[in-house]
Amino acid sequence: MKTKLSVRNNVFGFIVMCLVSLLSFTSCNNAKDGKVELDVTNAEVEGDNNDIVSIEDGNYTLVGTVKGDMGQELYIQVKVRLKNPVKKSAEEISFVTGNVNLEIIDKNDMSMIKLPLKENEEFKKFITEGKEDDTKEFKFSYVMNDKDQYAQIMKEAKSVKLVDLSLYNYENTDMIADEGSASYDEDIDNSSDIDNSDDNDETTDDDSSFDETSEDNNLDELLDKYEEYYDTYISLMKKAKNGDMSAVVEYGKYLKKSQELSKKIEQAKGDLTTSQLARFQKIQMKLMKAMKEL
Repeated sequence: MKTKLSVRNNVFGFIVMCLVSLLSFTSCNNAKDGKVELDVTNAEVEGDNNDIVSIEDGNYTLVGTVKGDMGQELYIQVKVRLKNPVKKSAEEISFVTGNVNLEIIDKNDMSMIKLPLKENEEFKKFITEGKEDDTKEFKFSYVMNDKDQYAQIMKEAKSVKLVDLSLYNYENTDMIADEGSASYDEDIDNSSDIDNSDDNDETTDDDSSFDETSEDNNLDELLDKYEEYYDTYISLMKKAKNGDMSAVVEYGKYLKKSQELSKKIEQAKGDLTTSQLARFQKIQMKLMKAMKEL
């Protein structure tokens, strides 16, 4: 199922992004403000639901601003076009990674950095309440601490790519108003007998992969490692900000947790239950809150 793959791939991608950030926390802050004009044409949109929106062709400005001890902020505003509105309310949907991101790419289409969307709730309203072909500008930004990486981005950035556009549990809810909706409804109708049989026999061997009590679902252990990983990350970032050199010593523990988490991702089976998704999002929110306070 796409949702399971999205959890694995996107969570691991987020891990890599945080690793890059941590590796750079000791860099100096003597960078300069700057701007880069990006000529964006046929920008890619990646994710299980990449047909919801597109990025409008045009010239966009990537802005770099020095934030003193906080590092350097990169931000950009891009215009997004709504192609297939989501048939749910903004409160009823969530993204697998907790957020949509914009990658800055170089001339070889290689990702240089990932900028999180700053208006997540507004984006949800846009794709659920907007009409087909509506357009709206959204801001993506990220504060980094590596002056060398910052300088490289400001020198080599060429275009953008929208990523992590994956709605949770998309295949099991009628969210998208597209030409395939009729066939999807037919699939739901054909599966009604199976649903009824499950109601009559809760101990069937063909239980849904979303069964909250499934003993085969090992994602709780994955979430344990996931939370430990980010608790360590937050602790290291706080120590680095305060000039505590013990962060360098503890970096080895961080790498170990990264390796453990990578293995858990590879071994993960099944799909997130409702409670597991809630926990996943809670961990994401804790990280975002901590990063804002740094």
